[in-house]
Amino acid sequence: MRLDPCTYRRVHLLPDPGSFNEAAAFLSSSLLLSHSIRRDTLAIVVLKRGVIAAPGDHVRQLRPDLESSTGWLRAVLRGKWKGLGAVMMEHPFNVGAWCGRVIQTFMGVAGVVGEIMVDQPLLIVHTNNGVELGSTAEIRAPCPPPCRAAISNIILDRAEAGLPPV
Repeated sequence: MRLDPCTYRRVHLLPDPGSFNEAAAFLSSSLLLSHSIRRDTLAIVVLKRGVIAAPGDHVRQLRPDLESSTGWLRAVLRGKWKGLGAVMMEHPFNVGAWCGRVIQTFMGVAGVVGEIMVDQPLLIVHTNNGVELGSTAEIRAPCPPPCRAAISNIILDRAEAGLPPV
């Protein structure tokens, strides 16, 4: 499967997961709704063993609990990614070549800094290291990246509906 990140409305990127469990939880919290999967969203995790992309329109058998999501991620790394709808990317994701707007999330007091614009595809970068990427907006929440992915989705859903962030 050939993957073009710019065809997705939202791309969640975790370039530096703190642990394997954090990477697995990030994938499920980026993609899962209460009873379905965000089909227009792509989640990307950069691991030492490779870059895993999980396109919401292809992902299968991803569950919200940590045990299931870590098992899903292990299966992908063992080479069973085709049956699960994941993609092993050959090259690291190039943030500089992104086709839309960039939003960053940081650990901090809850809130939105800047204007959330949903008129283009969005790259949401969840960093642990505080590196500034020249984003158009920042979403801050007092929790690790998996939690920030879920909070970002809620804030962006509200923005698309014309509602205030919180």
